[in-house]
Amino acid sequence: MKAILSLLLAALACSASADVLIYKLKLSHTETGGGYSFKYSNAGYVVLDPDTGETWRLVTSPKAKTYYFVEFEDLQIDELEGPLGKEYNVATHNEEWLDVNDVNHVEHATIKGAKVHNVNVGATSLYYVPKSFTWIGREFGSYTTGETYLDEISGSLSLDVKSSTTSNLAGDDVFDALYRLESLLIAQGYIEED
Repeated sequence: MKAILSLLLAALACSASADVLIYKLKLSHTETGGGYSFKYSNAGYVVLDPDTGETWRLVTSPKAKTYYFVEFEDLQIDELEGPLGKEYNVATHNEEWLDVNDVNHVEHATIKGAKVHNVNVGATSLYYVPKSFTWIGREFGSYTTGETYLDEISGSLSLDVKSSTTSNLAGDDVFDALYRLESLLIAQGYIEED
């Protein structure tokens, strides 16, 4: 009876936990405005719950050793069929916000990746998801001086099987996975941006 109860409790624990997919993020920026043009890059992670669509970015600036969190609030995920039956996930992100100085910003991004069968990330099931995505985007806004800028963004996301598996075996939800990644960054000397 004890063995049956233990198996039942283990099965309930597995079915109650949410799976997460963690992608490594690498972005290159070219920002133009205010009489200047400059390039910079950032990295980090995208953490998502494939069942609920809850998606967050943990963005790092390796040179400055800083990080911050951003929720993908307006992320629309669609499926496309390409030649020879190849399937893709395409996500579009359109967001408009005011910064702390009441300056308006608009960001648009498109993320595309070819789906792969039976992706194992230590989750409760195998996934049919992209192992990598390409990212193309633009942000338009104003500096505090009132001058406008355009930030042209390109990059990639690649499935972090190790981090995804670690989080899924621990039963992490999106927020637990983010905090697990944050603790790794803090151990490397990163600090959170204000």
